[in-house]
Amino acid sequence: MKEKVAKDALENLDWPQLKNHLDEIVLEEEKFGVLLGHIHRTNHLVMAYPNAKREKQREEFLGRLRDYAHEKLGQPALRLVEEANLLHKIERAYRSILEFLQQCDISRLPADLTAAAYIDRAAGQCDFVARSLQQALKARKEIGLPPGVLLRGENDLPFSTHGAITAIVECLTMTLVMEAYMNNWFDAQRNVVLPALPAIGASGAI
Repeated sequence: MKEKVAKDALENLDWPQLKNHLDEIVLEEEKFGVLLGHIHRTNHLVMAYPNAKREKQREEFLGRLRDYAHEKLGQPALRLVEEANLLHKIERAYRSILEFLQQCDISRLPADLTAAAYIDRAAGQCDFVARSLQQALKARKEIGLPPGVLLRGENDLPFSTHGAITAIVECLTMTLVMEAYMNNWFDAQRNVVLPALPAIGASGAI
């Protein structure tokens, strides 16, 4: 099985392309197992955010593959059904995050205001990490910190500067992407484009 052909077909949900390739190689149990491995590892089949059109295309794609495998292998494609169930379970986890956000008090505010608040909060957290680093450097009277040194937060728990900044940025990114899906903040290339955002008070209050 040609890996690139399989990956392209899965990314584009192109059943004719995949079927032609399966016809060429003559589908067998072992080759079907390889294909299932691609399905298991790809990110293109998981719809983390609602996308009715692509979800329908995916269901048709997997349905045709299931029928094809049943015909060629002479038995129900139970492993494919299991993979489809796993995809739905992963999606439910993502969607539950969206549902949680929608239940929060902040979701009742205008979307541009909530986005501004998310960014302002993240900026404040990054500023806290920077100030903690400056205080640690000042206390040690050194230009730099040795590798692996942890800082102390307000609750006196240790934390890594790099780990904290990474977590803040990743959390903010995921939150803004979720807001983008709920408010259709995308350009033609599916890049997130935020609207003009209002200013947030100095205290962070909305």
